[in-house]
Amino acid sequence: MSHHRLHRIALSAIISALAAQFAAGCDDQPGITDPKSGDLTVTVATTGSRIDLDSDGYTVSVDGGSPLNVASSASVTFRGLAPGTHVLLLAGLAPNCSVSGANPRSVEIGASGTSGTIASAFFITCAAKTGSIQISVATSGPDADANGYALLFAGRRGDIESNGTRSFPDIREGSYDVFLTDLAGNCSVDGPNPVRVNVSFGTSAPVAFTIKCVKAASLVLSVSTTGVDADLDGYYLNIRPEGSDDFTSVPIQSIGTTVVSALRPGVYTLGLTGITMNCTSAPSNPRTVTASSETVNIVSFEITCTAATTIAFVRGNGTNSEIYSVKSNGSAPINLTASPGADLDPAWSPDGNRIAFASERDGDREIYVMNADGTGRVRLTNHGGEDSRPAWSPDGRRIAFVSNRDGNYEIYVMNSDGTNVVRLTNRTGYDGDPTWSPDGTKIAFASNYPGTAIWVMNADGSNVVRLTTSPVSDRQPAWSPDGLNIAFSRDVSSSRSAIFVMTSDGSNVRQLTPELDQAQDPTWSPDSRTIAFGGIVSYDYYYA
Repeated sequence: MSHHRLHRIALSAIISALAAQFAAGCDDQPGITDPKSGDLTVTVATTGSRIDLDSDGYTVSVDGGSPLNVASSASVTFRGLAPGTHVLLLAGLAPNCSVSGANPRSVEIGASGTSGTIASAFFITCAAKTGSIQISVATSGPDADANGYALLFAGRRGDIESNGTRSFPDIREGSYDVFLTDLAGNCSVDGPNPVRVNVSFGTSAPVAFTIKCVKAASLVLSVSTTGVDADLDGYYLNIRPEGSDDFTSVPIQSIGTTVVSALRPGVYTLGLTGITMNCTSAPSNPRTVTASSETVNIVSFEITCTAATTIAFVRGNGTNSEIYSVKSNGSAPINLTASPGADLDPAWSPDGNRIAFASERDGDREIYVMNADGTGRVRLTNHGGEDSRPAWSPDGRRIAFVSNRDGNYEIYVMNSDGTNVVRLTNRTGYDGDPTWSPDGTKIAFASNYPGTAIWVMNADGSNVVRLTTSPVSDRQPAWSPDGLNIAFSRDVSSSRSAIFVMTSDGSNVRQLTPELDQAQDPTWSPDSRTIAFGGIVSYDYYYA
């Protein structure tokens, strides 16, 4: 038999054997089973603050296969897994999140005729996404600041030594500007200030400041105050370096000597502020001085006070609003009214003997007048509408006021005894806050048509002219006694306002005060040099 024939016989025998084995399997004979597959449900539960959770969730995989996405608290199911042991892996965790228990872990899928769903759960805890900032300061040079400095960042404030290190833990991830402040005047930061720093979870971000100091200069401030009704709480000295918009404010007693030390040698502008409106300063204020580290620099201010004028103002809110008077140096406050309704809008008569005001004591708001000590109250208006904001004419014979008695807020004028009421404006919108020019020929007022602005008209209501054109609200004008300027309140932001002043023709508008909560109702001193105004800060009334 040839060699090729032997190969053909062997191949035929193998094919026949395979065919017989296949036929036997198709007969479903006892003792031969069909393996069953199973499902695996994986549940993830995550705890922690919402801000700290892993925003994009995780992934889970079995035996290194294609992963499935799962949210931070959710479930996914793997179907049709073969019986046996499988390796389950949870991945994609943020650095601040950790798994409780084994990961990866083994799971067992049943066999031998069993099937069903196997469950496995991962419990994850996400810590706060915080790190720390470590700040170091190195100071060199003469007359170094012995008291150290202050640090400001992320709404925090802390102290640090002139040569020292301080760590601030539990800082949320993000970018921060770190400020070093409260440096002595003869010391400065050599480099950027603030320093921008990025904080990451579990790490410490370093910030380093280098401070260089020079030999310090000092000023000796000598202040004397004479006269009557002197200032009760002293003054403030504003010290501004030449060429800078920043200044340091130092409290100064009304009589005595104050040493201002740790200044960088150079030229400064010194301004004594907080002087009440019945006091004046000599010589010039502000003034320019040169501070030297080699000599004693003496600066003198002489304050002379005259009898204080009296200011009327409102204290309280709503029905508890009452009228008080106080001297312009802050002394001798007197409660002038005490009615169950609101008392508002006090206005002095030109001779200082009477006060016109608005009151709700008899129901609706009307205009009244009383003596300067609060006695002798007389009702001037008696109308169904609301009457308010009285303003005396310079000769004391007439009173302008605001009323909605004809359906819209307009400006009216009447004799000082309440007779002969005449309507002056007839415009769409609100017209209010009248103030007379010193010669009695004009009345400035606020109107919100179009826009809230300051306007002026003749005393008979003719020749109406707009003075301000700001896109924000201008109101409560007050004409200076010398007739040259008009002060007013302007909204400089959504919740804050400031006192501005302009010439009486509307030109040269300038801001006098910083932004305050409800800076309002400016009132001039008789010499037109000082303005009192109301504001919600730490005191009731201020001067500018």
